[in-house]
Amino acid sequence: MNNEHSEWEDKMKEKPFSNNHFTPQMIKHVEDRVRTQTPFFKRWMIYTAALPVLAGILFLGYHIWDRVPEQQPLTQAVNTEDVPASEEVEVVTFPSTNGEEVQLPLQITKAELSLDNSDLAGNNDTESFKLAEMSYKIPPEMKDKLQAVLVYRTDMIGGYLLLAPIGWEASAIVGANGSYGVTLTDPSNKEQTLVYSDTAGSCQGCAISSIGTYFPDKAGWADEQGFTVYDPLSFTEWSQPGTAGEDARTAFYTTSVKEGYYHKGVAYYEKDAGGQWYLFRQLKFKLSEEQQVRDDRHDIVMDFFEAHHGPLIVSSVNAESINNAIPVKMDPGTILTYRLDPESKLTYDLKYDKSYVRSQQPQVNEEAVDIEGRAAEDAYIESLKESVKDLPVIDLGYDLPAPAPGIVVMYGSDGYINRVYNEDENAVNENP
Repeated sequence: MNNEHSEWEDKMKEKPFSNNHFTPQMIKHVEDRVRTQTPFFKRWMIYTAALPVLAGILFLGYHIWDRVPEQQPLTQAVNTEDVPASEEVEVVTFPSTNGEEVQLPLQITKAELSLDNSDLAGNNDTESFKLAEMSYKIPPEMKDKLQAVLVYRTDMIGGYLLLAPIGWEASAIVGANGSYGVTLTDPSNKEQTLVYSDTAGSCQGCAISSIGTYFPDKAGWADEQGFTVYDPLSFTEWSQPGTAGEDARTAFYTTSVKEGYYHKGVAYYEKDAGGQWYLFRQLKFKLSEEQQVRDDRHDIVMDFFEAHHGPLIVSSVNAESINNAIPVKMDPGTILTYRLDPESKLTYDLKYDKSYVRSQQPQVNEEAVDIEGRAAEDAYIESLKESVKDLPVIDLGYDLPAPAPGIVVMYGSDGYINRVYNEDENAVNENP
């Protein structure tokens, strides 16, 4: 270690370290390094000077862009090659409260059948519908807030029309017992719905219990019929448009909030003179408690329903099929009469006789529903479905006459034919 230290001391005494001098070789080397680094140094100086300019341009551009936000959507325009051509929107024309016309978009929905009767005469396409001239007046400011909803089914000729908030999506169904309805859902909040339901005279217990629920003064009567209202509703609003006739069987209501939502709707019921037949229908909003501010859309939707004591019934134009063959099934209570028009061509008239339908309804009694027995029957039927699913199906058909002038066809409460006769002759067929 001492020898190495001594040698190092000797080296330090030599040039360039002695007297702080550099050798010529080292000076030349340093000069060469400076020359090679000069271009980099110049570039660095240029970049340094340019940075403030670039920052100023970016700052100016940002503030100019920020001042014209209305042009931003233009930069997000979707390539037209990727956008399908818009479909023509069906509309329904209503008279306006200001004397002009209001056109509402029309949503057409096919009801799903719990029992497949699609082979029967009915609506197989939406072009067969012909909407009558509307008489209900719509405020002009509702043009972009409401829509008309047409619901049809393939096992019957005809449909029904409701109003609903625009954009709400419809889904309709027909129950196995004949009751039917449609649900419209708010796409922005799937919990918010508009539901129309109709017992259609099929379930008397359902109708009576509903009457007792939505008409509190009828709760005692429902209890006497054997359908006690065990869970009465709490109404914050309840009113009737009148005290006689159909108005006395109509009620507007609003329920109290429960789990963040409340219901607002209109209910209506019918009965025959003997009190043996009842029908209940209602249109009901389910709304978030955050939307308890009065909404004109809701009022007009319910008022349209109240004006018709239900939905507006719509007939379909299916003259060719009816003229060629007597339909096996029609709307309950339909009376189909064939005749000749002024040009001696075969045509027909359709009427709806409610009293005829009601006369066929079973009498209401106080016997309690056998829930366990019903469940056992349903289980037995389900057990048979698997064993018979592959058996051949034989269509026995109906022995019906060909359409001719004077032929009258009467349809029962289930929509099927009860009687066929000629106005000028005796009955042709009854309960085929």
